[in-house]
Amino acid sequence: MNHPKEPAPRVGRYEIKRGLGRGASSRVYLAYDPTEGRDVAIKVLDREFAADLKNQERFEREAKAMAALSHPNIVKFFDHGGSHDNHLFLVMEVIRGSHIGTLHRKIGSFPETILAAIGLELASALSHAHSFGIIHRDLKPENVLIDKKSQIRMIDFSLSKTKWQRKLQLKKIVEGTPLYMAPEQIRGEKCDPRTDIYAFGVLMYELLTKRPPFLGTTAQHILQKHLRETPPPMRNYVKTLSHDLDSFMQKLLAKNPDDRFPNMISIIHELSKWERKDTVIRIRQVEPPKKKSK
Repeated sequence: MNHPKEPAPRVGRYEIKRGLGRGASSRVYLAYDPTEGRDVAIKVLDREFAADLKNQERFEREAKAMAALSHPNIVKFFDHGGSHDNHLFLVMEVIRGSHIGTLHRKIGSFPETILAAIGLELASALSHAHSFGIIHRDLKPENVLIDKKSQIRMIDFSLSKTKWQRKLQLKKIVEGTPLYMAPEQIRGEKCDPRTDIYAFGVLMYELLTKRPPFLGTTAQHILQKHLRETPPPMRNYVKTLSHDLDSFMQKLLAKNPDDRFPNMISIIHELSKWERKDTVIRIRQVEPPKKKSK
């Protein structure tokens, strides 16, 4: 006797296919949108977090930020919905690929020209967000994807600060990922585009040297290094690093925001110097070695 097939679980109108991953407060699923006839990625906030007013406000902030942006290097936003007593969800395009940290682990440090190609696309995405008054505040390898066409795609605006936030914040709230946080962000001070520029520098440093500039046994230890210590010279890890690029990276990682580049446009100008003029540089997806058949 044939039993009828169980209907796929749904979130709103979206039919859940399988899980793609999870974060500290949410899960991401591959789902099908029957209205548009396409697969989508749907980020669902865990119910215990959805019931908290602060998380509801963060969710609305992320949805508003993503809806405002349209850029080839930023994941496309389609929809959001739900309620605090059910599911809160964001619907985005599916990116077929992996985050830049995965690629980094496969191939090691990136050559300067490849780093420039990555940096130009990422800087362009950040510049677009900044033009709308949106500061990402959580730039890290897991939030930078590389799709099957070798194109950079920036994701996750859950910690973003936007021009729509008018509410006075009486208490300093420190949010972010310790390995990539700017000193002013750690101190709970006002964040502006230069905050993302610092995180951009940390990410570029890591892609060049295979390690972030500051490591520690605890989050607090790492944060104190961001506040007080100078990053180890990158030439300690990359002997062939050009002096110009070394100086460029030091400016990205300046402790004082006034000593950094003022905006992403100036960074794009600098990175263009390392872009090859006679060829289009693309990031090659590196597949893990295939096992030999016995």
